[in-house]
Amino acid sequence: MNLFTVITVLFIISSLFSYINARWIKLPGVIGVMLLDIVVALFLITFGKAIPFVHSYSLSVLNSIDFSKTLLNMMLGFLLFASALHFDINRLKENLRTVLTTSTVGVVLSALIFASLLYYLLNLFHLPVPFIYCLVFGALISPTDAVAVAALLKESKMPECMRTIITG
Repeated sequence: MNLFTVITVLFIISSLFSYINARWIKLPGVIGVMLLDIVVALFLITFGKAIPFVHSYSLSVLNSIDFSKTLLNMMLGFLLFASALHFDINRLKENLRTVLTTSTVGVVLSALIFASLLYYLLNLFHLPVPFIYCLVFGALISPTDAVAVAALLKESKMPECMRTIITG
């Protein structure tokens, strides 16, 4: 399966999920599409082998994609660029100190809290992992997804100053 076919299939699925969310679920776009993705993924994991055509087609699509190359080299740049196009840099300059303080403190606190919880949870299940590994994992997952946050904030009714600080 070539890259064009894979992109077309993913675009069709994404459009369908966006339509279903906008028509019936009515959640914010990012959350609704992600929820539908999770439901379909769980369905495919649970009942995929009962429907051989869907199972084989899903496996062929997944095996034809190098996810790290596709995500990091292609999609991430476009997503961040599209998000940055809608961001007012002058407002960011006005709130630079607040943005830097809240983002740094937020990520550090989030990494520490997550690492501590993970460390104690793993020890609870008798899976001893050094705390430094938990800190590294916490630091990896603590930063927020800038594109998802921007999409959610676009639909919110909060003051522009607060929106700039959160997006920044």
